[in-house]
Amino acid sequence: MKLWAVTMMRDEEDVAASTVRHLFSEGIDGVIVADNRSTDSTRVVLKNLQSEYSPLLIIDDPVVGYYQSEKMTDLAKMARGIESDPDLWILPVDADEVWYSFERQTIKDAFSRIPAGVDVVGVQLWNHFVTGKDVDNPFPFLRIVYRQPVPGQLDKVAFRYREGVRIAQGNHGVLLNDVWQPGAGVSVGIRHFPYRSFDHFVRKARNGAEAYRATTLPENVGEHWRGYGRILEEHGPEGLRGVFDKWFSFPDPDAAGMVFDPAPFLRFA
Repeated sequence: MKLWAVTMMRDEEDVAASTVRHLFSEGIDGVIVADNRSTDSTRVVLKNLQSEYSPLLIIDDPVVGYYQSEKMTDLAKMARGIESDPDLWILPVDADEVWYSFERQTIKDAFSRIPAGVDVVGVQLWNHFVTGKDVDNPFPFLRIVYRQPVPGQLDKVAFRYREGVRIAQGNHGVLLNDVWQPGAGVSVGIRHFPYRSFDHFVRKARNGAEAYRATTLPENVGEHWRGYGRILEEHGPEGLRGVFDKWFSFPDPDAAGMVFDPAPFLRFA
């Protein structure tokens, strides 16, 4: 059994190296990154890692539109074209995610124990947000140490590759020949670091709004990004301050019911 991670990155210089290092430390056999028009040092960071980790493939994604389903599915097909082992698991990973096993084992070990016949698994995700008790650490995955007490409403997904597979928008599900595939449980979770500062939130809001405006997807797909974009157009970056302060920043995490639970980052490095 082989396990490949596929991901898209845009302006993720603060976590790009951490994400790749963590995946390889967890036994991932190969990583493919699509660099989507980054204007920061993301591409340089990734290229510097290629001398340390292999196979680490970096491809250009010049398309503005956020057709995530199609793009991630193409990356999965690319992994299948490279990997000769017929038993191939695909992890559609976002750059701001730390995947880990609940048990004292690597992700690779956890997936190797999934029984034959189980081809899709749902993976629970917990959001980490900025607080007044963040620690002094250059790595966001170690600096932001509080998470929400309950997992997000939508699981992420991982799957054994099959011809005709398609990853759903948001990496929240898998379709096989256009039929939705139910996911089984797995002893793997994700820590998610979507907004690492107010400036980072504004940048993601701007990029996200631009990316969805450039698609023909229904308006309800990516509606929060579209909404953030309208706020930026009407009120500028400071117009988003109230959104960030209300939903994504917690000066007193204990009073807000947040849980002190640092991410299990680079356990096996």
